[in-house]
Amino acid sequence: LLPPAKKIKDYEFSPENFTLKKEKISITLTEKETAFLMLFTKKEFASLDEIYQAIKKEGGALYTFLSRLKNKTRLEFENIKGLGYRLKM
Repeated sequence: LLPPAKKIKDYEFSPENFTLKKEKISITLTEKETAFLMLFTKKEFASLDEIYQAIKKEGGALYTFLSRLKNKTRLEFENIKGLGYRLKM
């Protein structure tokens, strides 16, 4: 059972529907994108271990994943070197 819709920045994030909504814009997310964003529903920081457990990507594959997610959603993530990522508010 997935949690109900949450706010992430200016978006309404609906994990059960795999969507991010902002005004009249609705973005369909993949399962991994949804799992990644779930990490930021209760906090602004996710460790590299948490990210790996959620999406099974690290190193260059993680960077590519984040780049695509950023382009798709316009959400910004800051790399905390060697520790993880923080959602820029």
